[in-house]
Amino acid sequence: MDKNKLFVACDTLSKNNHIITDLKNAGTYYLVFYGTATSISWQHAYAYNYHLTPITLTADFDVNVTSGLAPLTVQFINKSSGVSGTTYEWDFKNDGTAKSTLKNPSYTYTAPGIYSVKLTVNDGTNTIPITKTNLITVTQDVATTKLANAEYYIDNDPGVGSAVQINVSNVSDYQLNANLDISGLTNGIHIFGIRVKDSTGKWSYTYSKLFIKSDVSDSQDKVITAAEYFFDQDPGYGNGKKMVSFPGTDVSIISTIDISGLSNGIHILMVRVQDNTGKWSIIYNKLFIKEQYSSNSIINITQAEYFLD
Repeated sequence: MDKNKLFVACDTLSKNNHIITDLKNAGTYYLVFYGTATSISWQHAYAYNYHLTPITLTADFDVNVTSGLAPLTVQFINKSSGVSGTTYEWDFKNDGTAKSTLKNPSYTYTAPGIYSVKLTVNDGTNTIPITKTNLITVTQDVATTKLANAEYYIDNDPGVGSAVQINVSNVSDYQLNANLDISGLTNGIHIFGIRVKDSTGKWSYTYSKLFIKSDVSDSQDKVITAAEYFFDQDPGYGNGKKMVSFPGTDVSIISTIDISGLSNGIHILMVRVQDNTGKWSIIYNKLFIKEQYSSNSIINITQAEYFLD
């Protein structure tokens, strides 16, 4: 009870335990003890004057910068308060690997990452810790990042680090200029994928490109001898509408295409050519919209919009 004999807390004490709870405010308290002995009823109460001294020690700190490029030097500003003789223990990564006992230390973060910082203050009697989570963010300067490795694959990605390795070391950019062995591939469409790893161990996104393997004699001159087009659905090789073309390695076709039989709406125009060996090219396609307007009507544009991705 307090000095006004008001009840403030209650607890149970064993022979060797001394438990005092719920005394949160500074001041003088009177502890009333009751006890029992074997075969003896409750004894008289004993009063004990107990004085509770408030803890004035607090832990707090600030920093001059919270983010930047590596290496990043951070100055720590101690804002703790309390009695004289206080000691300080800093943990700059909150993992026990980087510490200081200075009052206002500085620390240089050399590796990219997000770091939590812990400060523990001690006045000889009381220990007060404070941890600021994810306080420091250190990033890598892209301009100083070098390539350490590269790899490629065809068709099936075996996983990062498991593709065909390319000798790349300590360069800022890399251009692949090599003859790749594709002798084991079947004729047809394939996928070529390539990615690089920087000096910090991070892999890039995979760049991929479609390519076609076809056995063509180098000694035989190839010329375009035919062309055809069709709308929306492929009727099969040689079954499209014939276009006038002239033999040559490059052909520019300028022609008026009849779309009178198409309904209004979105359609796909597809064109392909054939060479003198009978091989057809891949299809070039283009979306277009057919709209039917009266020859006397005037259509005014009233609105426009754009979007990304």
